[in-house]
Amino acid sequence: MKKLFLIFLACIIFNCAAINNQRRTTYINTHPNTPAVFKDAIIRGAIKVGMTRNEVRAAWGSPSITSSNTWIYGGCCELGCTYEHVYFRNGKVIDWESTDSGIFVD
Repeated sequence: MKKLFLIFLACIIFNCAAINNQRRTTYINTHPNTPAVFKDAIIRGAIKVGMTRNEVRAAWGSPSITSSNTWIYGGCCELGCTYEHVYFRNGKVIDWESTDSGIFVD
Protein backbone atom coordinates (compact mmCIF):
# COMPACT_ATOMS: atom_id res chain seq x y z
CA MET A 1 0.00 0.00 0.00
CA LYS A 2 2.84 2.37 0.88
CA LYS A 3 4.51 1.69 -2.49
CA LEU A 4 1.27 2.43 -4.32
CA PHE A 5 0.90 5.71 -2.41
CA LEU A 6 4.47 6.75 -3.32
CA ILE A 7 3.83 6.00 -7.00
CA PHE A 8 0.62 8.04 -6.84
CA LEU A 9 2.43 10.92 -5.13
CA ALA A 10 5.21 10.88 -7.73
CA CYS A 11 2.63 11.05 -10.54
CA ILE A 12 0.99 14.08 -8.95
CA ILE A 13 4.32 15.87 -8.46
CA PHE A 14 5.53 15.22 -12.01
CA ASN A 15 2.18 16.20 -13.52
CA CYS A 16 2.17 19.46 -11.53
CA ALA A 17 5.71 20.18 -12.70
CA ALA A 18 4.68 19.63 -16.31
CA ILE A 19 1.67 21.93 -15.93
CA ASN A 20 3.83 24.64 -14.31
CA ASN A 21 6.45 24.37 -17.06
CA GLN A 22 3.77 24.58 -19.74
CA ARG A 23 2.20 27.68 -18.12
CA ARG A 24 5.59 29.38 -17.85
CA THR A 25 6.66 28.54 -21.41
CA THR A 26 3.31 29.64 -22.84
CA TYR A 27 3.58 32.99 -21.08
CA ILE A 28 7.13 33.58 -22.33
CA ASN A 29 6.16 32.65 -25.91
CA THR A 30 3.08 34.89 -25.92
CA HIS A 31 4.77 37.88 -24.23
CA PRO A 32 7.96 38.49 -26.23
CA ASN A 33 8.45 41.97 -24.74
CA THR A 34 8.91 40.64 -21.21
CA PRO A 35 12.34 41.77 -19.95
CA ALA A 36 14.96 39.01 -20.18
CA VAL A 37 15.65 39.07 -16.43
CA PHE A 38 11.95 38.39 -15.77
CA LYS A 39 11.76 35.70 -18.47
CA ASP A 40 14.61 33.84 -16.78
CA ALA A 41 12.91 34.12 -13.38
CA ILE A 42 9.56 32.93 -14.76
CA ILE A 43 11.13 29.86 -16.38
CA ARG A 44 12.78 29.02 -13.03
CA GLY A 45 9.53 29.57 -11.11
CA ALA A 46 10.93 32.59 -9.30
CA ILE A 47 9.71 36.15 -8.88
CA LYS A 48 11.57 39.47 -8.78
CA VAL A 49 10.89 42.99 -7.61
CA GLY A 50 9.31 44.94 -10.47
CA MET A 51 7.35 42.03 -11.96
CA THR A 52 3.73 42.61 -12.93
CA ARG A 53 0.87 40.55 -11.53
CA ASN A 54 0.69 38.62 -14.81
CA GLU A 55 4.39 37.79 -14.62
CA VAL A 56 3.99 36.55 -11.03
CA ARG A 57 1.01 34.45 -12.08
CA ALA A 58 3.09 32.99 -14.92
CA ALA A 59 5.89 32.07 -12.49
CA TRP A 60 3.84 30.83 -9.51
CA GLY A 61 0.33 30.23 -10.82
CA SER A 62 -2.85 31.64 -9.32
CA PRO A 63 -2.68 32.79 -5.70
CA SER A 64 -4.77 31.21 -2.94
CA ILE A 65 -5.92 34.60 -1.63
CA THR A 66 -5.84 38.05 -3.21
CA SER A 67 -6.42 41.60 -2.04
CA SER A 68 -5.70 44.88 -3.77
CA ASN A 69 -2.00 44.92 -2.87
CA THR A 70 -1.22 41.43 -1.56
CA TRP A 71 -1.33 37.94 -3.00
CA ILE A 72 -0.96 34.89 -0.77
CA TYR A 73 0.25 31.50 -1.99
CA GLY A 74 0.47 28.29 -0.03
CA GLY A 75 -1.41 26.10 2.33
CA CYS A 76 -1.11 23.34 4.87
CA CYS A 77 -0.18 19.68 4.85
CA GLU A 78 0.85 17.10 7.43
CA LEU A 79 4.17 18.89 7.92
CA GLY A 80 2.72 22.32 8.68
CA CYS A 81 1.68 25.46 6.83
CA THR A 82 3.78 27.59 4.54
CA TYR A 83 2.66 30.81 2.92
CA GLU A 84 4.27 33.25 0.50
CA HIS A 85 2.98 36.83 0.70
CA VAL A 86 3.64 38.90 -2.42
CA TYR A 87 3.23 42.66 -2.05
CA PHE A 88 2.38 44.97 -4.95
CA ARG A 89 2.42 48.73 -5.47
CA ASN A 90 1.07 50.21 -8.70
CA GLY A 91 0.66 46.67 -10.08
CA LYS A 92 4.30 45.63 -9.57
CA VAL A 93 6.06 43.49 -6.98
CA ILE A 94 7.73 45.54 -4.25
CA ASP A 95 8.52 42.66 -1.85
CA TRP A 96 7.59 39.15 -0.74
CA GLU A 97 8.07 37.04 2.35
CA SER A 98 7.59 33.47 3.54
CA THR A 99 5.84 32.45 6.72
CA ASP A 100 6.03 28.94 8.11
CA SER A 101 3.99 27.57 11.01
CA GLY A 102 6.45 24.78 11.64
CA ILE A 103 5.85 21.07 11.80
CA PHE A 104 2.69 19.53 13.20
CA VAL A 105 3.30 16.91 15.86
CA ASP A 106 0.70 14.38 16.99
